[in-house]
Parts: sequence; C-alpha cells; structure tokens
Amino acid sequence: MASKVANKVRRKLRGEPGLSARELLDRANRGYPDGYLSEYYTKNGEVRRRGSGDGLARFIVTELVDTHDPELAEEEQVDEAVHVLERARDEVQGTIDALRKREKSSEMII
Repeated sequence: MASKVANKVRRKLRGEPGLSARELLDRANRGYPDGYLSEYYTKNGEVRRRGSGDGLARFIVTELVDTHDPELAEEEQVDEAVHVLERARDEVQGTIDALRKREKSSEMII
C-alpha cells in the first residue's frame, strides 16, 4: 500500500495525469455496440439513470465509475477496469455453464 501511495505522489510531482472517468468511459464506449454506453453516463463521467433498458451497458458504466481512481496513472486505471470487467465476464460464464448443465432432478439446487 505504501508503494502505491508513493507512486501516486511521484506521478503527481512529474505531472503524469491519469484518465478522467469520462475519458475511461469514452474509451470503453468505442468497443460497445452502437456506442450505447454513452446513454448511461454524463459529460462529467457520472452514471446517468436513463437509457432504453440495456442492463449490460448500465452495469459496465456503473462498474467503471465505481472503480475509477483519478489518482492512478492511465495504465493502472485501464488495468483495474479490465480486471473488473474480466471478473464479471467470468461470473457470467459460470452462470451460462450452469444453465447448460443438465442435472438430475434430485441434484438440482433450489
């Protein structure tokens, strides 16, 4: 933890900015179908509660906003965002795998 704080201080002294929440969201939005993530965040990079029911887009925006740390360097911010989304992907994959499994009725989880 101490090294993370020291790295933040060194970056600040060198003037190395990280990404703003908006910049991080805009980057992610370039990879989302039809750029629809932007329906769920404001120009200030805050979560917006409107859109037409794309729960995945809302989830992605919320996760990126919640985990954004403006004190981190760009690479560290991107690494954290990727980590969060990869963890979510793994959880979704586990759910898909469970749905595809055929279990005997006596072994079903209730």
